Amino acid sequence: MEANPRAAHALVPDAEIDPVFARPLDIAAPAATCHPDRPLAGLPAALPGFHANQLTTADRLIVPDPRPALRTARASVPVIRGACDCKDPASPASTTRSCRTPPC
Repeated sequence: MEANPRAAHALVPDAEIDPVFARPLDIAAPAATCHPDRPLAGLPAALPGFHANQLTTADRLIVPDPRPALRTARASVPVIRGACDCKDPASPASTTRSCRTPPC
């Protein structure tokens, strides 16, 4: 897509590639909930856009990385996490509450 996004889109149109792109997202969706064993409800009916996601990913090649500037910032910053974000509660640097009992 980097060489010619329009040509790629013409070769594989949205109607063909979006369902293919949606499948891995459907497989991974249970990992985005406090209760992976329960079916997800209330998800948008629209398919995710493969081409839009590819172009968003390509942006990272031309948009400057904000992390170096953020490392030098001398301001308090709130860390906002989802109710079930329990990536590494054992880490000494973690401010995440215990995730033994999901809140949802």
